[in-house]
Amino acid sequence: NLHSYSDIRGKQLYIPINNHRHSKKLAKTGTRMSSFILNDNSVEIRWNMRKKVNKKSTKTLGADQGMKTVLTLSDHQVTPLTDDHGHSLESIIDKMRVKKKGSKAFGKLQDHRTNFINWSINQLNFKHIKRLKLEDVNHLRYKTSYSRKMSHWVYTDIRDKVASRCELEDVLLVPNESTYMSQRCHVCGLVLKSN
Repeated sequence: NLHSYSDIRGKQLYIPINNHRHSKKLAKTGTRMSSFILNDNSVEIRWNMRKKVNKKSTKTLGADQGMKTVLTLSDHQVTPLTDDHGHSLESIIDKMRVKKKGSKAFGKLQDHRTNFINWSINQLNFKHIKRLKLEDVNHLRYKTSYSRKMSHWVYTDIRDKVASRCELEDVLLVPNESTYMSQRCHVCGLVLKSN
């Protein structure tokens, strides 16, 4: 806490900042603010972003999350099933299933899962998308029994990465209500339990 240091008050504090790929991209469309947020383990730098209007983007697409393919878009774009090392989201989750929660190996696999989700969503082309409708998945495991494998599928990681990618590409992210979605006819809109 900076307030605990009495000799800092009224003086300037210099924090060294290394620019990286993300900050250079932000610098093209915005300006770095002079204020920042101090956390226990990090310093958050704030940006003032100017909204750029992309006149070329006209498409409105839907997106579906999954365990085998991380994200599928309605224009037939699909995230890669495996990376260059042969890992897939399903294989990472299978490894997590047999590890003890809280162990070092489990923590490494959590990081691996997040990295794979981020990498696979970065492979998609968001250039000509104006709006993206993402299924709003809530309470997936509420009052239901599920397998240990299913408990390690984190749809919030996918949603957060899609939201940050949409923010970078100036795409409007619209949460789409998931109630009765699988039972509703895509032509007439009729909802039947047998669908």
